[in-house]
Amino acid sequence: MPTGTELANPLNQLNVLVELRDTHQTMDRHDGVSKEVSAQCFTRFREDVGPHGAHVYSCVSDGGKTNKNGNSVYNARLPHQNPLLCEIFARGGQHLWR
Repeated sequence: MPTGTELANPLNQLNVLVELRDTHQTMDRHDGVSKEVSAQCFTRFREDVGPHGAHVYSCVSDGGKTNKNGNSVYNARLPHQNPLLCEIFARGGQHLWR
């Protein structure tokens, strides 16, 4: 059981925020997003998103309980207008803190 001092650590709070936002936005389980590697993440311009297209943050994932064959799966995250609900903002804050 974590103590109060571990929960007050800003890096732990950012890790939890990234995990919550990531699993909520991608509708993926923890074991699916926990195996992501920064080298497998990239941005891509998608013309089919929005009226003029948008840059999306994408990541390759092959882990997870529901992916028994280990096929590569591409997850994309769109930026949210509210930074507290945006996974990209949370991940950026996590990288800045580290």
